[in-house]
Amino acid sequence: MIPRPIACVALLLLSALLLSTLSGCGMIIINNRPGASSEATTATPESEATTSPEETTPQTEPPVEETTETPATARPIDPVDFPDRMGEAEERLEAIDDPVGISDFDLIIAAASNTTDVIFCDEDSPLYKARSQRNAMLYERFGVDIRTIYESVDSEKIYDDLLLALQAGDNAEVYLDLIIIPANRVGRFMSKGIIKDMRSLPFYSKTGGSDSGNIGSSRYADIGAGTDAPEYLYVLYFNRTMLGKEGAARLYAEADSGALTWESIALAAKEIPSRASDIGVTLSASLGDIAVKLSGIDYIKKDASGIPKLDISTEDMLRLDLILESVSKIQAYKPTDSELSALDRFKGGEIPFYLGTLWEITDLYDEKTEWGLLPLPSEQGLGAVGDDHPAICLPVTATKLEQTSIWLEGFNAASGDWIRDAFLNTSIEKYLRDNSSCLTLSKILSQKAVIGFERVFAGYYDGLAAATYEAASDAALGNVRYSDIYANKLTAINKKLGKLP
Repeated sequence: MIPRPIACVALLLLSALLLSTLSGCGMIIINNRPGASSEATTATPESEATTSPEETTPQTEPPVEETTETPATARPIDPVDFPDRMGEAEERLEAIDDPVGISDFDLIIAAASNTTDVIFCDEDSPLYKARSQRNAMLYERFGVDIRTIYESVDSEKIYDDLLLALQAGDNAEVYLDLIIIPANRVGRFMSKGIIKDMRSLPFYSKTGGSDSGNIGSSRYADIGAGTDAPEYLYVLYFNRTMLGKEGAARLYAEADSGALTWESIALAAKEIPSRASDIGVTLSASLGDIAVKLSGIDYIKKDASGIPKLDISTEDMLRLDLILESVSKIQAYKPTDSELSALDRFKGGEIPFYLGTLWEITDLYDEKTEWGLLPLPSEQGLGAVGDDHPAICLPVTATKLEQTSIWLEGFNAASGDWIRDAFLNTSIEKYLRDNSSCLTLSKILSQKAVIGFERVFAGYYDGLAAATYEAASDAALGNVRYSDIYANKLTAINKKLGKLP
């Protein structure tokens, strides 16, 4: 039994959390119901509601975005016409059964600040209009009031508060029904029993979405259509001025034909004598690990029961070593926290290539640097996505399971490819510099990009990172072969992986 003083501390902590949320200090509650006040707790007719532009999501018809002056170097490009995939999403949403009548349900979501955009999008994002429209569709269908605690809250804060509440035996569900965290934090939450199987939700679809969050017959993270976030996709930016007209044309042609390789990228970079490095890499990206994922080789395989196992065939291991050997020949600039960022060095014209995410087109679009966009090299036509991609998890204390599962089904149904279509068109209209980059972006958005099991559950299985993506990073430095690390870690890691939670 938990001693009473500890329970009181936890209760006070949660009470303080709620009070600070309602008062707007530190954390705030955002209403998703169009036209609703941020302090409302029950449904209010739109004609009677008060609004605050700082605390409410857009109305059913989102406001028109301010126009941005097109850079002088940019060429006007026509948007792309798509099939009516938003109409298909609306049909999926309408087809969802609501046997419990969830319109009286207030959905409370604790969202880490770096994942909040997947629900409530920043007005400066290329996805602002699309996600606002998706939210309006959801409210029109269910009338559910969504509240998310998100200002200045990282996943560690959610972890600490929820863990303390659980240890004290208090009702953590008083302030949340779902949590949204970076996918690479899921294993850490699971290790303390903070989250539970998504499939315990009574109306949750057993199919669809990524199986990266699955262990055995359980799913600990929903990484589906609702959390699809094209801005987390990795891309290769390059300096068109440094590469020259012929060099840029050659790279675009290779990208279009699927012939782009790490060797051709390294060769193009080394033809520039004034470069500081061949390629800049973000702090969160691993060039070696990304190269492995683009090859289609998975570190982890699951048997028919869903039990994970470190298992790479001899043929794939030989290919993997060759891939990492070629990547090791690229001179990468990966700064420490105290150094100038790789993006800033790319902006300054010091580095011809920059491996970043689509987030950064909004940082680059009005820079003087003439940049272009390339997909990452993959013979399999695959893409790569950041491991901090949003994932939805079910807190172990959640009790409103029927309502939550119906809303989540609707969230996934109302999302999908049409949001990627909107991202492409907005990027064409506002950010991209040339037609070839537009074609490239269309290709990137159509590629399959999956977060690996090893990234999702590294926080649960001790040694999993060291046997997979960290080992690939070491091999890409050219000091060791991945196959040697694999051989040394195989038995120990599979012993751990065989012990399901």
